[in-house]
This record gives sequence, C-alpha cells and structure tokens, in this order.
Amino acid sequence: SSLGSNGRQAASFFVDGVYVSGSVSSLAFSDIERIEVLKGPQSVLFGRATFAGAVNFVTKDPSNEFEGFLSATYAQFDEHEIVGAVSGPIIQDRLFFRLGARSFGYEGEYVNDLINPETELGGQTTWSVSGSLLATPTDNFRAKLNVTYSQDDDDLAATQLQNGDCFDRGIALFNTVCGEAELDEDGFGLNTSYLEEPGLQRELWRSSLRLDWDVPQHTITSITAYNHEDSTRQFDVDFEPAIIFFGSINGFFDFPVDEDGAQVADIQNYRDFSQEIRISSDFDGPFQYLLGGYYLDLTSSGGRDDGIKSFNPDSRREETNWAVFGSLSYDISSRLHATLEGRYQEAELKKTYAEKYITGKKEITWATTPSLFL
Repeated sequence: SSLGSNGRQAASFFVDGVYVSGSVSSLAFSDIERIEVLKGPQSVLFGRATFAGAVNFVTKDPSNEFEGFLSATYAQFDEHEIVGAVSGPIIQDRLFFRLGARSFGYEGEYVNDLINPETELGGQTTWSVSGSLLATPTDNFRAKLNVTYSQDDDDLAATQLQNGDCFDRGIALFNTVCGEAELDEDGFGLNTSYLEEPGLQRELWRSSLRLDWDVPQHTITSITAYNHEDSTRQFDVDFEPAIIFFGSINGFFDFPVDEDGAQVADIQNYRDFSQEIRISSDFDGPFQYLLGGYYLDLTSSGGRDDGIKSFNPDSRREETNWAVFGSLSYDISSRLHATLEGRYQEAELKKTYAEKYITGKKEITWATTPSLFL
C-alpha cells in the first residue's frame, strides 16, 4: 500500500507465526506440518493487516528417529518434480536436525511464434533447500531454528490481447465481457528482443528462531526472524510483436522514451527483521491470560529499469513498528467461554520516491476483540 493511503491487504501470510512480507508461492509443502486458516479479525494477536483473517504455515519438527523420503514426478511438457528430506537426532533426545530439498521444472505449452520463436512461454523452474535444528537441552526449554533458501526462474506467461468482437456473446458490463475467447495457439507475439531474461527471477531467504521456556504456571516465548526477497520481472508491456514509439500529443506534450520502451524490468526487494516476546499463563483454573510485545523493521524498494521509467520511478519504503498486545479469557462454565483481546501499536513510515524524500508519518492504531462462545 502507498504511504499516503490507509488501504492494505485484508489478510496476511505467516510461517511459524512470522509475518511474510513477500511471496509464499515457492513454499515447499513437504516441509509443512499443517496450515492454520484463521477467519475474521486477527489483528490483536497477529497484527500486520489481518482484518479478514490470517494463514499460518506451520513447518515440521525434526524427528528423534532417523527417517527420510524421496519422491519423483514426471508428466507431459517435461513437467518434473523431485522432493526429498532426511531427519534424525544429532544428540539423542536433545538435538535433532531436518534437511529438505525440492526441484521443480515445467517446459511450458507454447512458444513465442511471431517474433522470438526461440523463446518459450509459460515455463517454470524452482529449486529450494531448507534446514532446521531442534534443541531440547532441558525438559522445560525448547529452541527451533529454521532456514530456507529458494530460487525461481519463470518464463513469460503465454498472453494474448483480443478484441471484444472475438467473443461469442460480446456483452460489455462494468468493464467485463461475457463469452468464450478463442485462443490462437500459434499467435503469441511478445517482443523480448531487448530483455536479458524475460519472465520472473526471484531469490528468497527466510530464517526464524523460536524459543519456548516453561516456568511455573507460565510459558515464555521468543520469536526472532530475518527475511529477504529479491525479484525481477521482465516483460513486454503491450503484449504485441511491435516496438512502441511515443511522440507529441497535439504538439503540447512530449514523452521521450527509448525505442525499447514497451519492454521493461520491474524490480522489487524486501528486507525485514522482527522480534516478538510473549508470556502466557498455564493455570489449572478457568482464568488465563497472555501478554506480549512486538517489533518490526521493514524495508521495501522497487522500480522499473529501462523503457517507461517515468511511469514507475524507483521508490523505497521504510517502516518500523512496535506493539503491545494481550488477552484475558475465562471459562464461565463447561459450555460458555469469554475472551477479551487488545493490541496497541505505533508505526513510523517513510517513503523515498525517485531519490527524493516525499513524506513520512506516524500511525497509531489499536484494536479490541471481545468474544463469547457457547
């Protein structure tokens, strides 16, 4: 979302409770133990744009017994996937490891016939490695370290522009057209003559350390995380086998654009560090509570290299966020449960646009969620 707008996504993704500022499309599901889908407002305990809900991917723990698996899949259009993992103890009952790897490839179904016949369309390549360590040096202390690295290298998507008259029933309503489009499988013409690596290239690091310490009638939890993602998407803006030239409009406006202006590279980078500490009760009685604090330092930058740079100049967004949150719950009876949750947070935001500092502001937000379950 822009700095000058309060609009943000209504739901967010998390991995082991850590907010994901970039993409989750390259997650290796062989490393996932379960997926928690939390509907409704979750901003009290999760924060970070979760008004409509949160999706939390929980990774598998290393095992205390040696085990492993290897899976291979092959299909048409040279689609193939190899997934494997091994897990076991380093020190019996105290220190365990897990290593996983995944390689996926897909050739794609189409080629760029009209102008670059050697360029394939729709292909995908992904590989990733992951590792985790689990330590239980004492019966009341647990530490888990996760590190994941992945790379994506995808071709341009097979894209065609079609006029409304190519639909069986061309009924325009609210900028939509009803009907079935006829795909010309030999009519793809994306101009990539100036692009070094057409498509998507993405590099991703994720790391987190979770500590759980059981003390009398309480559990203290610390979650530390550092993540970064670098991606470049090179594509043809007009989806046509032609080079666009911009000139004057009625002699008043000039748009000086290079001759390769319809071919651009969008660059996006994310860096974030977060720290969360919370203490939760574990009483025998009906009353329970949780109290926590959270800190986030997030930097995102992006821009457009070559071509129509004036339409999307370089920008940088910096945010620091701290919050305190808590919850109180009480079992009124075996069938009636009451909960009150609250969160207060402050965020400092600054945006640099085309190498010029534009604006900064402080956001102060709070949320409460009372609930009664029967």
